[in-house]
Amino acid sequence: MDSRQTSDYEVYKKTRGFLINVALGKEPADLVLRGGNIVCVDTREIYPADVVVKGNRIALVGDASHTIGPKTKVINVKGKWISPGLMDAHMHVESSMLTVTEMARLLIPRGVTAIFADPHEIGNVFGIKGVRVMWEEAQQVPMHVYICPSSAVPTAMGLETSGAIISPDQDAEMLDWDNVVALGEIMSPFVLAGYEDQQQKISNTIARGKIVNGHTEGIHGPSLNAFLAAGVQDSHNSFTIEEGLELLRLGAKAIILEGTIIKRLPSLARLITERGIDPRHILLCTDDMAPEDLYYNGQVDGIVRKAVKEGIDPIVVIQMASLNCAEHYLLNRDQGSVVPGKLADLVVLDDLNTFKVNQVFIGGQLVAENDQMVVELKPFKYPTWMLDSVHISGKMKKDDFRYLTNTTSPKVNVRVMTAGVINKEIHEMLPVVNGEIMPDVKNDVLKMCVVERHNASGRIGRGFVKGFGLKRGAIGSSIAHNHHNLITVGTNDADIAAVINRLSEIKGGFVAVLDGKVVGETFLPIAGLLSEKRGSELLKDMDALNNCARELLGSPMPSIFMELSFSGLPVVPELHITDLGLVSAAEFKIVPLEVE
Repeated sequence: MDSRQTSDYEVYKKTRGFLINVALGKEPADLVLRGGNIVCVDTREIYPADVVVKGNRIALVGDASHTIGPKTKVINVKGKWISPGLMDAHMHVESSMLTVTEMARLLIPRGVTAIFADPHEIGNVFGIKGVRVMWEEAQQVPMHVYICPSSAVPTAMGLETSGAIISPDQDAEMLDWDNVVALGEIMSPFVLAGYEDQQQKISNTIARGKIVNGHTEGIHGPSLNAFLAAGVQDSHNSFTIEEGLELLRLGAKAIILEGTIIKRLPSLARLITERGIDPRHILLCTDDMAPEDLYYNGQVDGIVRKAVKEGIDPIVVIQMASLNCAEHYLLNRDQGSVVPGKLADLVVLDDLNTFKVNQVFIGGQLVAENDQMVVELKPFKYPTWMLDSVHISGKMKKDDFRYLTNTTSPKVNVRVMTAGVINKEIHEMLPVVNGEIMPDVKNDVLKMCVVERHNASGRIGRGFVKGFGLKRGAIGSSIAHNHHNLITVGTNDADIAAVINRLSEIKGGFVAVLDGKVVGETFLPIAGLLSEKRGSELLKDMDALNNCARELLGSPMPSIFMELSFSGLPVVPELHITDLGLVSAAEFKIVPLEVE
């Protein structure tokens, strides 16, 4: 053997070779789960069997009697189900406002053993050096955190100001890091327009034999064909059965998105329940979830429960959240099902239909039991430079947010966004007072502004929005997808100015102001995106803040701050706002507030 062959064989012996003797009973197992029911996602059946573990891998699935030695740990799981760990096929850790460590602490007890994380939020603030820090943190948690380097930094060049640019060469560098398995969601408008940097990023990914995630918002027919022909292999943006079916027919993976704001499971579940489509190329993802939603409703485990209620067989749902995902990301040699040779990422369930988790094993180690972690998660220290990312050009005044018009009429016709990720463009007649266009609070047309916070340029984008329901005061956030400038919505300019000033003082977070006074806030000092607190503490802050928005400011929205954060996303239909102004996604350009 040459040195390379010798090295490969040594690795094999250490990772798999010893499994042979355990399966044959020549060496004892380390762990045996005895008497359970295997959720077999390979055959879509349930059958009784033991699971034998040696080291971090499964050695045998069947009768374990001959593998048990005096030091073998035997756990009786009779009457329970043994499932593969769940996988989230596409998500952004930053949307939870949790660090990777706190995300792992929350998800592992729920049976989630792997996530595929696109860090384009932190990338848009700090570029590759910010992604590197998140990657470093991911290496120290027991959950598998697979990074999918951001293709969209910035998301919309020329239409927003972000804190960084990630070049094709930098994406290529990240694709060579350990546990990097895909290029993060690449945007269809840029690929279809022939942007060479986007095509180069796809080329770099294909050359490394890795997956290209896609963002297919609103494209069909020739455009969708062209996008997939470029090398894109999946999308989490199908809204209807027809969109999901078209994607599947063209050979791409359809990832059903069920997050805090966007919920596509009820419509796309019908691909399986009504149309009878083979579910083997359908995956599940959360994309963006608020911490309160994660805590109260669950993550991928929550989608599993909802899908079962939609009428999908629980084994099929678990298959979509495990084996399908592992196969898509070319990880199925090691993960995705309860079979010999794979990593012992196992979930012991008290109930299959509700995915009630009893125990969670990752790599053969018991990491969670009865909804609690049983291993210590080492705290991760973020560098001080990541705690100073909010920079504005001095204290803001209410006059900074006025929108002046040349019209002499008492009312003017303006473009207005509707609240939500898919912000519709509507037109409203708004009052003009002393040459200034005013909000119409009575009819829920409020002022929305974006203040550039990366370079202290003083630039402010101004517009109006309908649907937030604030009756008084203002709220604001340093999370504004994907440029992450300071975004605020309010009933008056004085409270809007107070919100921006407080966001600057606390170096990022969420703020609620009433009559010039801060009545609620949450600190997010890490890149203006993440909390330094434990997840349970952040949950209390967010519950108090959402209650403040409802009770003091009058908004009925359940997750108003996440709704606000998506109002700045210029690459999805129809009308959004950045520091440069109103952006039409259809025309992909800045459009004037006033309608001619």
